Amino acid sequence: MEVLKLEERSTGTGINHKLRREGQVPGIIYGGEKCHNVSANYTDFIKVFKIAGEHQLIELNLNGKKMLSLLKDIQIHPVKDTFIHFDMLEVIPDKIIKTKIPLEFTGTPKGLISGGILEELNTSMYIETQAKNLPEAIQVDISALNVGDSIHFKDIKIPANVRLIDSPDTVAVLIAGYKEQTESAETEEKAEEKK
Repeated sequence: MEVLKLEERSTGTGINHKLRREGQVPGIIYGGEKCHNVSANYTDFIKVFKIAGEHQLIELNLNGKKMLSLLKDIQIHPVKDTFIHFDMLEVIPDKIIKTKIPLEFTGTPKGLISGGILEELNTSMYIETQAKNLPEAIQVDISALNVGDSIHFKDIKIPANVRLIDSPDTVAVLIAGYKEQTESAETEEKAEEKK
């Protein structure tokens, strides 16, 4: 689990601009007993964000107090493409949370060897679980897939303490054939029908 050190900050537009000039990114933590206006070192925030993203628990260290959180929103500068503000939700380890969890597809599908195309239609699923049981990702072995095969959410093994919120019939990944292969198969079928 990633750890991000935060500091309490004052509020106001001028203060936020000053923080950004000093290499800080302002943010807010809500969901606990009270809201906290905070700031984080920009470089540290980027490192944590690249690893944890928006779906993993992040341990916060706010003036020596540790808490768990999920990143809920990030504001990006429209021209500079830099982070200018973040919102985090404080979570209690035993409380139920709802969030998206990434799917990690592993293996090389058999269908790729025979000319198929791998289509990753959904790379995350919406789940609920206790915060302390939140998996970092769910591994999905796709090595057995042939052309025309697919894996639905209902086919994916998820931990017993995790409940799927998305529709079980949602397709996560499939192996499609080339258009040429499909057209030639249709031509062959029509030729068979004429006989």
